[in-house]
Amino acid sequence: MQAESNLVEILEKNVGPCRPGEFGQVVVTPLHAFAMPLLRYVNGDLAEAGGSAACGRGLPVIRRVLGRERQMVRLPNGDVFYPQDLGGLVAGLRKIRQFQLVRTAETQMEVRLSVRAPLDDDEGALLRKRIHDRFQYPFDVSFTYMDVIPREPSGKFFDFKSEVG
Repeated sequence: MQAESNLVEILEKNVGPCRPGEFGQVVVTPLHAFAMPLLRYVNGDLAEAGGSAACGRGLPVIRRVLGRERQMVRLPNGDVFYPQDLGGLVAGLRKIRQFQLVRTAETQMEVRLSVRAPLDDDEGALLRKRIHDRFQYPFDVSFTYMDVIPREPSGKFFDFKSEVG
């Protein structure tokens, strides 16, 4: 995090700094950008605030980065879920070359799949169950088969994205 050259804050929206163990937006102010100062840049990451560095220097730490705010899932009951390491959803399903979960509506999840062969009924049921278990919500899950799942305009690929505002 280089706290000596950047002021890095973990802030809860409209509240203020997060305490250790709380989650919030990452806000960065470089301390050595004299020609063009950048003040309180919100980079879109969500992170968990840590305490002081274990080495005893007293500098703040980020315990973990959860992902981008646009990748956050707010369930209909108000709970917030940060999907991480979604590869386990397709573990053992060897037909799947590539997958992407897309939340298309409040209660709907589309699974975009690039496959060697379509999933049979048992494999589809297993994947649905894993999604329900992972998100702890009974999304209406649909499958869309594609030759290749396109990347974002930036060139990045996300295992999860939300089209819900």
